[in-house]
Amino acid sequence: MTEKPTNATPADDSSSVSTLLRKSRIGVRLAIIVERVWPLVLPALIVAALFAAAAWFGLFRGLSEPIRMGVLAMFGLGGIGALSLLRHMRLPRQDEIDRRIEAANRLPHTPVQVQFEQREGKADDFSEALWLEHRKRMTARLQGLGGDLPRTGVPDRD
Repeated sequence: MTEKPTNATPADDSSSVSTLLRKSRIGVRLAIIVERVWPLVLPALIVAALFAAAAWFGLFRGLSEPIRMGVLAMFGLGGIGALSLLRHMRLPRQDEIDRRIEAANRLPHTPVQVQFEQREGKADDFSEALWLEHRKRMTARLQGLGGDLPRTGVPDRD
């Protein structure tokens, strides 16, 4: 089977399934982005929290000017270094989103992917009827489709 471009619309005429799938894709895309961004931003938040704690407790007040500037420079470099992890961020691909939707909804036989596939081979009446019936059954599985919540996995990384 060959896939259409990712911006294609489902072949089914049912706008409710199409709308449901579009909303699920948006929600799952955001969930995957949160999952990927959160571990990359967490070190910068930790550096910022340590700086805020040091400032709150007045640790900078008792230091001489050159040492205070050195400590501030270290916090700044630590923050920049922590934020540089964001360059490893990549956006989710459409097939990752579709697989996540199918996994979250426990949908066997990739019914989301079937909505965007084209039938290959020589077209005859039997193969056309079989393909249309297959798509109809896969579309029926998409009723009540939902998204998924982010799973950052931060405790697993600790």
